[in-house]
Amino acid sequence: MAFYDNKYWILSHVRNSFLYSDDTGMCEMILQNADIPKKIREEGKKLWFGNLDDSEEEFDDDGRIHTRSLGNGNDDFGTRRRRLNTVVRLEKMKKEQQAAAMISTIRWKEPDLTNLDEEKTKLFAKKEVVFQNSKSVLARLLAEHASDPDSPFIEYAKFDGNSQLRAPIRTIRIFLSMQTTQERNFPMTVCVIASAKVFELIGLVCYKYSQEKREPPLSGTVDNYALFIAEDDGSPDADFPCLEPKEVVGKFGFTSLALVRSTQPPKEVKKDNETIKTTDQLTAEKPDDRGTVLESTDYHSFKGFLLHKVRPKTEITLGISWDQVEIKPCPTSRSVTTLLWSRPNLKPTRLPIEVIVDCVHLQTVPASVAIMYYDTDKRKWRRLRIECDIKTIEQVVGKLKFILEIRGGLYRQEYLHHMSYVSKKASLIR
Repeated sequence: MAFYDNKYWILSHVRNSFLYSDDTGMCEMILQNADIPKKIREEGKKLWFGNLDDSEEEFDDDGRIHTRSLGNGNDDFGTRRRRLNTVVRLEKMKKEQQAAAMISTIRWKEPDLTNLDEEKTKLFAKKEVVFQNSKSVLARLLAEHASDPDSPFIEYAKFDGNSQLRAPIRTIRIFLSMQTTQERNFPMTVCVIASAKVFELIGLVCYKYSQEKREPPLSGTVDNYALFIAEDDGSPDADFPCLEPKEVVGKFGFTSLALVRSTQPPKEVKKDNETIKTTDQLTAEKPDDRGTVLESTDYHSFKGFLLHKVRPKTEITLGISWDQVEIKPCPTSRSVTTLLWSRPNLKPTRLPIEVIVDCVHLQTVPASVAIMYYDTDKRKWRRLRIECDIKTIEQVVGKLKFILEIRGGLYRQEYLHHMSYVSKKASLIR
């Protein structure tokens, strides 16, 4: 075993350790020409080596050291060199310094009670809270329009087409002749339902006019105004008369009209009234509401009997709306007639309003109504005969006529043309 007091052994050990543990080979390139024992011997210091014992190495003729035992018994001589304690200690100190940098030390000292109240007032100063009188949008609108007088045309606001979801509408430009020349160049765009009448459209225009606070203000009633066909510059066309107040707006195809104030006083229109007598001889007048069903586009149902060519009639419910005519059979109780002569298996039928061409009151006994339509599957005209009372027939015919005048399609035009041709041909034969 070699002792570390042998200097030459230490030098040889260091050299061999570098060569043994260096994977890159750089140490071998640097130390291969450095032969320290040979250099010392050439300088004449042979006696300086001393006697070699069992713990020291022997030199050959070339002065190279032969190590008796150089193994990996110690962990310091592995394939990788162990890190020095100094480097480990420096890294440990560096980590402690980094950890200490994140720690702040606060020294406790007794508070100064003399200025404590002043500091409290500065830190916790009382703030003045100002309560804002917040109002909702609805409250603000009510407050703004509280002083506005009620418009005399407010009853016509229900004919505004912007508030209708499924009803057909018409958009018309209205030139206001009562305004100045500059303001007259900017017409009012009005969206009205197609089933409204001309006087109702006038009322809607007057209502929007008053809501927009235009000048000059309007006075009078709807009867004081009339609608004319407008020219390109917005002036009313004097060659044509004004639109009839009782006509339906959807009947006309004009996109621009002119509102003109009428100089003639309004005519008084008398409505038909019916008198109802009670037991104590008191009379009350009730206005006739026959036009409410006829001129309405809402759904209405009527009771009647569908007539067949051979089989017995079938009790049905006839429903008429803006876009279709519906026929539903009513459930009936079984009788002797139904047992002996079975009724046809009638299913609910829906006819679009586009295929219906006419509705006629038949002068038969009992009274009945005929609904003419075009069968798109068989491509021919067909007829439905429905038996009901006179009042129901008048309502059905009036309502269908009213809808067909507005929504009459190509089938209706073709049917009317065909009927006029047939009537002319019949007159020639006679």
